[in-house]
Amino acid sequence: MVDYEESPIKQNQKIKQFIGWFMAILFPFTAKGVIAITNMPIISALIYWSICGVLLKTIIDKKLPYFNAHFSKIKKELTILIALTLLYLLLYSINLNTLSLKSLNLIVFLYVVFSGILEPLIGINICELAGCRVKLVGIIAACIHGVFMQIILLGALMPAVLYSPFFWIFQISIYINVFIIYIKTSDITIWSCQHIVFNLITIILWGLGPAALLNS
Repeated sequence: MVDYEESPIKQNQKIKQFIGWFMAILFPFTAKGVIAITNMPIISALIYWSICGVLLKTIIDKKLPYFNAHFSKIKKELTILIALTLLYLLLYSINLNTLSLKSLNLIVFLYVVFSGILEPLIGINICELAGCRVKLVGIIAACIHGVFMQIILLGALMPAVLYSPFFWIFQISIYINVFIIYIKTSDITIWSCQHIVFNLITIILWGLGPAALLNS
């Protein structure tokens, strides 16, 4: 007689996949709901980073994946990442011709730093959960989640960014590259540093003041 009962490992994998896809699809809309309720995007972002990023990663691995970059393993990917970021800066500084430093203040700076450090945690959590059987599936889930969150958060903060096709080309290209870096190193230090720089460039070029963070 064939035993059709699944092993606890397979059952656990199904639970992980469900949680991963649940986060990827539904959590962006939860963040949007928090923005609607609080009328303050920064509160939604802090809750989102803390729970889906720090807390969940600590539960999964008991540690956070920083400060172990293994540069020797990712020379090609690091070169591509730097080139993409510089190209993004060059393209938009020419096209927009608006490098206004008025957008920079403590609130915006803290947003850029916390976003850069904590947001990648959410991507790798989704990747590891949804992709616990097939890594490519996890990367796809994380990319879908990333697109949703960009639409929702940037839609609340800097709606003009959403209509730029080049922004999305750079964003997706960078996202794929940093995931390759993470798979090779199990570390997101480089990803976080790049994310801080990319966010800072975006904010300077497109303009983001504290009012956008504190009032939706």
